[in-house]
Amino acid sequence: MGQLNELVAIVTGASSGIGRATALLFASEGASIVVADVDEKGGHETVRLIEEKGGSATFIKTDVSDSSQANAMVQAAVETYGGLDIMIANAGVDTPNKLVTDTSDEEWARVIGVNLNGVFKSCRPAISEIAKRGGGAIVTVSSDEGIKPHVKFAPYNAAKAGAISLTKTLAIECAPLKIRVNSIAPGEVNTAMGGTGWMGDDQKLIEESEQAILLKRIGEPDEIAQVALFLVTEASSYITGEVVLADGGGILYTG
Repeated sequence: MGQLNELVAIVTGASSGIGRATALLFASEGASIVVADVDEKGGHETVRLIEEKGGSATFIKTDVSDSSQANAMVQAAVETYGGLDIMIANAGVDTPNKLVTDTSDEEWARVIGVNLNGVFKSCRPAISEIAKRGGGAIVTVSSDEGIKPHVKFAPYNAAKAGAISLTKTLAIECAPLKIRVNSIAPGEVNTAMGGTGWMGDDQKLIEESEQAILLKRIGEPDEIAQVALFLVTEASSYITGEVVLADGGGILYTG
């Protein structure tokens, strides 16, 4: 028996990377999955991968920065599967590699709109539906950049720090509803946005990045998905309002 049998989970940003890995893992543990993303091709591929392994999933095209689409995403989960137990607010976009003085209003608004506002707009309609089931779990995906910001990443740093603060606020507000709310803060992970995604084939840069991590390697999406699974199961039943830093010790590197 899977750890998530008969539960319903929404995973935003599930067309690739951490979101896809989480959707696949949760489905393998028995959950029915709403795959939410703006990327239709990638989203349908995630559904296909789940279904070919005997799982249940449906794709809902969703721009989480749009309240009406986020609301419709949650309603689709309820209409398709009868309710909602888990929200994984993972959707995100990359940031322009610019100083604050060179960052445009449009660039700032785009990153904040998805990486912070999108978490708020995804979680807001999910809370009442999860409460109707007697409680459940919400996991936001923030970043080590929200804890230890880096130069030229201002919109991303600010959005992820905001997501961490929002997570803690939600934990306080949702505790009476028996909904636990936690965040995962990944470091370098092999996705299109992180790890070799932004470094491309620059082996020197990849090696330098690996050396700046205590475990001397870049993480994999599956490793972050395992943290998400822990945070939505009874294994973490006494944890809420916390940020799990999953960065291979990168934030501690002092070399």
